[in-house]
Amino acid sequence: MSKTKKIKSALPKVVGDRIKTLGENLMIARKRRGYSQEHLAQLVLVDRNTIRRLEKGDAGVSIAVLATTLWVLQMDDALALVARPDQDRLGLSLSRDAIKQRIHMKPEKDDHDF
Repeated sequence: MSKTKKIKSALPKVVGDRIKTLGENLMIARKRRGYSQEHLAQLVLVDRNTIRRLEKGDAGVSIAVLATTLWVLQMDDALALVARPDQDRLGLSLSRDAIKQRIHMKPEKDDHDF
């Protein structure tokens, strides 16, 4: 089985759907700028087929191609919003729980008590 097929078969449905939506959004952005797939591919320094796969939501397209495409389309500010630590609700909650556990440790025996 190819690497791309393994990736696709392991994806949760919601992830696949979001990748597909991302590809569709990139296609809209490309068309609004009047770029053909061929022209965008030249700007991103990839083959036209890679742009086609990106727009179709192919999970095998590299994150570097995605990031470069966003940069070419002047949409790369969106990358700064991805996986921001201050927006990580689960991670922040787990950190708070870990701090609470450390605070509630048993106090050490004081040998200097007279």
